[in-house]
Amino acid sequence: MKGRFVAGLLYYLYGPGKSDEHENPHLVAGWRDPIAALEPPVKANGKRDFRRLTGLLNAPLDAIDRCGKPGTVWHCVLSAAPADRLLTDAEWDAIATEFMHQMGLAPRDDPYGIRWVAVRHGLSKGGIDHIHIAATLARQDAMLPNVHNDFLRARKACMSIEEQSGLTVTAPADRTAAVRPTRAETEQAQRKARPEPPRITLRRLVQEAAATASTEEDFFVRLRNAGALIRERRSEQEPDRITGYAVSLGDQRTAAGGPVWFGGGKLAPDLTLPQLRRRWGRSRSTSPGVAESVSRHSARALLRQAAATAAGHATSDATFFGHLEQAGVLIRYRYSSHDPAQVTGYALAFPDQTGDDGEPVWYSGGRLGAELTLPALRRRWDSGGGTGIPGRPDPAERRALWADIVRLTTASAEQFKADPQAAADIAEVTADVLWIAARTVHGQAGWYLRAVAADFDRAAREAYRRQPPPSRAGEALRTAVRLLDVLGTTGRADLGTLVANLAGLAAAAAELRRMQGRAHQAAAARAATNRLCRMVNDAHQAARQPTPLHHATASATAHQDSPKLPSSARPPRPRHDRRQPRSRRPHGPAP
Repeated sequence: MKGRFVAGLLYYLYGPGKSDEHENPHLVAGWRDPIAALEPPVKANGKRDFRRLTGLLNAPLDAIDRCGKPGTVWHCVLSAAPADRLLTDAEWDAIATEFMHQMGLAPRDDPYGIRWVAVRHGLSKGGIDHIHIAATLARQDAMLPNVHNDFLRARKACMSIEEQSGLTVTAPADRTAAVRPTRAETEQAQRKARPEPPRITLRRLVQEAAATASTEEDFFVRLRNAGALIRERRSEQEPDRITGYAVSLGDQRTAAGGPVWFGGGKLAPDLTLPQLRRRWGRSRSTSPGVAESVSRHSARALLRQAAATAAGHATSDATFFGHLEQAGVLIRYRYSSHDPAQVTGYALAFPDQTGDDGEPVWYSGGRLGAELTLPALRRRWDSGGGTGIPGRPDPAERRALWADIVRLTTASAEQFKADPQAAADIAEVTADVLWIAARTVHGQAGWYLRAVAADFDRAAREAYRRQPPPSRAGEALRTAVRLLDVLGTTGRADLGTLVANLAGLAAAAAELRRMQGRAHQAAAARAATNRLCRMVNDAHQAARQPTPLHHATASATAHQDSPKLPSSARPPRPRHDRRQPRSRRPHGPAP
């Protein structure tokens, strides 16, 4: 962390802390010896006198007139793992000195490095063994130190020290972690009784929109429909070109009264607009395999959604058909018999969805929906109608959608283990399947799947924002994501088999990251696997329990395969207010 005043930092480090966690604070290392000479003395009233230490730390800043300027005080916390031995003050002295040497801020052979001290706290309350390094960012030769990429340099220094000192070895920094909420965001969410900080909510909304969108315009429409505010960043040289975006929930305000905005990079490393564009472009490069193995019912539902989405973004025939072409859909026009230049209708097909004759299977606008015929679309565009909303799938389509989703995830789980080249692509899309499955399945199972998706989130990203090469198995999973999006919401169907397939995908991702030596990503995938396996086991136990005869109705058996969540993993139920009259069910049989 960076700040302005070293005196305030010292007062905090020697004070009681936010929760009285600072006990027996004392210096263990610093830029000069003996370190005991730098220890702030205790005054007659029992308080510390920081004037001398503050003056010594600020002296290089005063020499270049930067004292009190933003970003001139550097604060870093080094902690040992809970499983490590309790380190002595001498060991912490050696660790802090080596750390500042490897950071290049205070090299051993450089007498003009920055000035710094390391403060250690006691462990009487069972805390983690740690030290705080407080430094001023000005060298003693009146030069400024290089703190560029200090997070990555600190990670490398820590790994080297862990190996030298025999401590728990941790993973390297690979830019796969999402940005965590700040302490202020977390405390504000608690004060306002929010279930989570706005940064977490916005990250989930952006991830869901990015997983189901195929174009940039579709992405922004889905975000707005989800309730997010969007601010587009445009190029200064080309005002028509969008170079980035920021999102807000609207109800979180700054001190000036405006909304608090979060750019895509402030949510997760793979949610910047350039990263999303590369992701959509890579998906379109394999778009001929979108509907290769799905049933005709599912293909019709996908084409209906594509046509409705294109119609919502369009204002004329040309823009409507342009959006469909961009989505990788084949178009066949129907012309008037009286005027061969006039288009009177259309039909859509997927390139790989072919019939027995090897020709594409075409679906006219009327077969997709009465509101999607070309005359109906023209009337809506002329009247300035709203966005296109596809009709809900009929029962036959819903059954076909679920069957295709289960089959595609099963095949991808098997391909994950058999094809190492496709593993990275499959791992990335598995996160999308989890997010959209959590949104699709309502009730406690959906809430639990959302926690699984949050666990697996980090394991899906490639290191240093690399994009994995596309694969057929990954494209099959992307088709499953689109099918889940078309399905809408449900709490029934073959959910147990889908969860088992997702558990297999998460387990394969954990093994992949373990073999790659990425400990944090492997741990994230294992956490998701454990949750999913728990859902599968609970579903099997619930299926084995005998059902009373008078409860064995069609509606009860429809939920037979839905996982029953453990009580510890269920969301809390709202308590009934005893002061309000309780509504009672009328006597007699239910209608």
